[in-house]
Amino acid sequence: MKDYSKTFLKLSIIYLSIMFFLLSCEQEPYLRVDEIDSIETESNIEEYIEHYFDIASDSYTQPDGNYFLKPHRWKYGGFNGTEKIDVFFHESFDNINAKNNLISFFSVLDNIIEDELIKFNVVDNINDADIVIVFGHNNFQSIFGGDVNDNWLGQAVTINEQEYEQEYNDDNIVNPDICSIVEGRIWVDTYDELLIKHEFLHVLGFIHTNKNNSIMNHNTSLMSNLKDIDEKAIYLKYNNDLVQEVIAVPGATGFPNWLFTNEEYEIHLDNVRLTLENRFNL
Repeated sequence: MKDYSKTFLKLSIIYLSIMFFLLSCEQEPYLRVDEIDSIETESNIEEYIEHYFDIASDSYTQPDGNYFLKPHRWKYGGFNGTEKIDVFFHESFDNINAKNNLISFFSVLDNIIEDELIKFNVVDNINDADIVIVFGHNNFQSIFGGDVNDNWLGQAVTINEQEYEQEYNDDNIVNPDICSIVEGRIWVDTYDELLIKHEFLHVLGFIHTNKNNSIMNHNTSLMSNLKDIDEKAIYLKYNNDLVQEVIAVPGATGFPNWLFTNEEYEIHLDNVRLTLENRFNL
């Protein structure tokens, strides 16, 4: 059983490392579908649930079957800053309009999330920041190192409590939570408003979708403005009642409890459905 647990843990770290490379955007011509085929507010509730799963969680395949990663998110700010999520704009990100547009987007997200503990704050020092935003992949590489694919228009990286503990040898973290995001990094090579918002949503824990009318589409030519269906997925991922059931701490033995079995995930989706019904009268 112990060997089985270690194998899961090693595979999970490899999987999450690979996920970093998926949080990037393909370079395509900027022909967008901003207001085309928008999803109506009265969409079927199952469509909301499907989109929530699509951009807020993911499947995880093991030799013995398919499982589901518990949705990861920020919970009480990061480790570098305050209880708020502290954002630092690197000096390379010097477009005032782009900066102000993203700061305005923080307010939009605040209104959607409805969680007093998940608020955003702009700081003036990189050492005080939970999220760092950089313009240019070369600048990003000089700050954080690592390999950066210059064929992409942007990239976002998230770090969870477990990775933070391993990187900084922080013994003060008890039972590090693999679902709790505590640090984020973003770079873009263009001051495109939708791309920047898209990358920021990545560091809030959202992933790519193939849905053409979503801001989380992986292709820049198919991204769109934030739609009702995106807003509800953001609300659900950061719903306090739902997040309590997705807290995950890797166990020392047995099946990793940061994964949902199929049966557990069905229960989770039932709770998601109830939340949508009660909050939005769907």
